[in-house]
Amino acid sequence: MGIDKYLACRTCHVFIDLHKWPVVEEAGQYLAAAHYRDSELKGLLPSVESPYRVEESPYPLIDLNRSCHKILITSNQIRMAIKAGVPDQDYIHKAVPLVESFASMHENHEIFLSCDLGDPDDDPWSPTQPGFEEWYEIPEGPFHFNRYLPRNLIEELGLRRWDEAVEELKDDWPFEFEEYAEELKDQIAAIRKAFERLVSKLEKENKESD
Repeated sequence: MGIDKYLACRTCHVFIDLHKWPVVEEAGQYLAAAHYRDSELKGLLPSVESPYRVEESPYPLIDLNRSCHKILITSNQIRMAIKAGVPDQDYIHKAVPLVESFASMHENHEIFLSCDLGDPDDDPWSPTQPGFEEWYEIPEGPFHFNRYLPRNLIEELGLRRWDEAVEELKDDWPFEFEEYAEELKDQIAAIRKAFERLVSKLEKENKESD
């Protein structure tokens, strides 16, 4: 099945869902190795010798004390990886201009790769995390599963009322499965609170600018 990857800028709080493409392949391997090492230490996986030794990673690994590990890469490393050639898959070829633009726009910012080997509730854009509402998923990426983010509801979809947001997201997480409504009620409440707070802030700013 492979590992899903995310390319993100922690400076600007934006990210792209890259599906299986890590862009910088070696960095993706070290990121996966960091997760596998955790599972080995916990006895969840047998110990396997890997050429990607975490302590030898040329890319800084961060948040190793959390479930969602991250690995830092630079705009130049992204450009060099693309110049060296990308996997011959349609979705990757289509994503190349977007990733090149991302590298240019976030030059000298804190860019990281993360993946789905950790607990998704530990992703910085999860509603369980403080400050999740600061994040925006770039919708032009290969996949776009985080439309629930308040910034996406406002900036991408142009929504201003919660009932409109619920209608828009009725077939998306966290609303698509009614049987999980009780289990997800706290996350839905967090999304609503953050959404309405950002709408109120936007309306106030608009009034002050009139």
